[in-house]
Amino acid sequence: MAWNKHYNNGSAALNHHDYDCAIQQMTMAIEAFHRNELVSILDVRAEAYSKKMDFKSALNDARDMIHHAPESPLGYLRAGDIYTVQCNYGEAIDIYDLGLLSTSVTSDSNITVVSEQVELIKKRKQEAEAKQYRRFDFMQVLPFDVISLILEELGNSNDGQGGIEMWVTCLDVCRRWREVIPRCISTRHLNIKSWGKDEKYDQRVAQLLGPYIHSIGFSNIMTSNATRSALNLMIDRCQNIRNLEFNLCQMTREDMWPVLRRIGHHLTDLRIKVAPASDLTVDPLMKLCPNLTSFTFQQIRRRFATRDQQEAASSNASTDTSLLSITYLSVDVSQNILPIESLLRRCPKLRYLIIPYRPERYGRQRIAPELVLDLCPDLEYFDFQASLAQDSYTPPSSITTSAVRKRKQLQETSSSVTNNNYNNNNTEKLRELYIANLDEHSGDIFMNTLERTQHTLERLHIGVGAGDEELMGGWTRFGGLSFSNLQSFRCSVACSTVLLVSMLRQCPQLKDLEFIDVPNINDLVFDAVPVHLQRLALSHCHGISEIGLGKFIRDSARQLHEIELTQCRAVGDGLMGFLAEASQSLHTIRLVDNPRVTQKGLLWLVQGLAQTPAVHLHTLVMKHMQDAVTASVLHGVRNLPNLKTVDISGSYSVTDVAVQMVVDQNPQLQHLIVNNCIMITQLALEYAQDHVAHVVAD
Repeated sequence: MAWNKHYNNGSAALNHHDYDCAIQQMTMAIEAFHRNELVSILDVRAEAYSKKMDFKSALNDARDMIHHAPESPLGYLRAGDIYTVQCNYGEAIDIYDLGLLSTSVTSDSNITVVSEQVELIKKRKQEAEAKQYRRFDFMQVLPFDVISLILEELGNSNDGQGGIEMWVTCLDVCRRWREVIPRCISTRHLNIKSWGKDEKYDQRVAQLLGPYIHSIGFSNIMTSNATRSALNLMIDRCQNIRNLEFNLCQMTREDMWPVLRRIGHHLTDLRIKVAPASDLTVDPLMKLCPNLTSFTFQQIRRRFATRDQQEAASSNASTDTSLLSITYLSVDVSQNILPIESLLRRCPKLRYLIIPYRPERYGRQRIAPELVLDLCPDLEYFDFQASLAQDSYTPPSSITTSAVRKRKQLQETSSSVTNNNYNNNNTEKLRELYIANLDEHSGDIFMNTLERTQHTLERLHIGVGAGDEELMGGWTRFGGLSFSNLQSFRCSVACSTVLLVSMLRQCPQLKDLEFIDVPNINDLVFDAVPVHLQRLALSHCHGISEIGLGKFIRDSARQLHEIELTQCRAVGDGLMGFLAEASQSLHTIRLVDNPRVTQKGLLWLVQGLAQTPAVHLHTLVMKHMQDAVTASVLHGVRNLPNLKTVDISGSYSVTDVAVQMVVDQNPQLQHLIVNNCIMITQLALEYAQDHVAHVVAD
């Protein structure tokens, strides 16, 4: 049969909406085509594909039309129409433009037909442009609060710099968005990193700056010229800055003082972490920012201060006695640069204090902890820790959410400063005290502070963070203290079991108890723990036996919500049975690297959780348990209606089938962590990602 008969049959089928027949007939026509009619055949087949919503095949035919006859307008017209049907107006306009540039009217014998097709391309392009503009008009009429929600969601989906990149991209949506975005992000902290590396990127970020920005930070600016450029731009555009942060930026006094003279009186929160070469000092900063309620100053450690800094520190300490309204202070300076005592004397309303420990070669601050209470009578939070590496707008890991909320409340409600430099009425307000494992220190220097605050403390963490270092000793008077309001106690010090038992017996409100790297404690501590304990965490506590811990869980821990056991010899298969019996009250179970636990013990545990059932359990961690976690164990993880998180990292025996089983049996699961599970393939991870919101694997 001739190709034109197939063509006629296919055209008739298309008119009768028999698209399958049209495609079949045109395919047969192609096999018998005449070369100069190929474009017409492909055009009809492309239209048929398009009617069937098979746009991929339709575009392939349109591209073939352009390939075989690039001077003909028909291929460009068909491709543009296909993009338009898909509402991809930008691609349609581009292909129409390409057709107008590539079409040659004089190259075809039928000039009239080609001219009509060219005019049709122009018409279709105008229609696509009108539709595209209508779409952007819709974006322009979105209300302010909707745009704010969009930007907030984009910012939350990225960390720090990622949020800025999303906001910068949104500036190109339309003119209204370009005007509104700085106002929408006014309540967010704008963190600008590596200013000066990419001029084009800096120009786009600069569009975000304006009078509505109240909180801004600069990080990792490597040259003074770049820092100076960023600061000049900020003070020109952001006259209402309240919170200002610098993290590892190359800066000098000549860079900072002009800026603070212009905006310092507005600042309520100033955070600075500078390199050793910086000549910034604390006292001038505070003079230029008299209304600060939150101040952080960190300096990368160096052995010696310059002669000028020593003289300046000595002069400032002796002459400046003006009182400050600071309620939050995180300061890391050596004795040669600024004695901490002279600074605290000027902060009588301080309520939140972080001081790092420095070795003697780095200018250790020698100050008695009880003197801090005398100088700051309203102090509620005191952290004497090993370093300030984590002190940023995200507080240290040891600070709880309530503490962060408290800090914000303190900043908002700080009132005028009075002249009460010392606490003469001996009424303590300290509620949270954190003492790291400090080299060359002993517990004796903190005993006076603990005695004065024993009836107000709610959280006491001592020696936490010791790791493999020698534990801090000198706690002989610890057992005689009565912490009547203590709710959280975490300990990693060289303190005897007798002293700990004596102290715990006098903590009637205790709800959170954690021992880390304390190998000398034994089962006697459980006799002193109150029955309403809600959290128990033991790490490397090898003196505790399986029987003693199991008896405590079974008989005394009626209200236990969370238990965490890490590398403890007491943790074996027998203890898993005790955990299953107490699982009705448990919210979280964390088992980490306990080599005595086998598959048999974990089977007892998960079967007990399902039978009880543990209706409150939301987190189950069986981490680095080697080959103890198997498909049989994970098969038992079921009938737990509130289970949201499962962590089986470091499980060598877990396969794809086991992962799919956990996902299918727990449709409410939100977090699945399978790091270092070498038997799990990408196929299982993709399956999990289709059903679980957050899957973590490496």
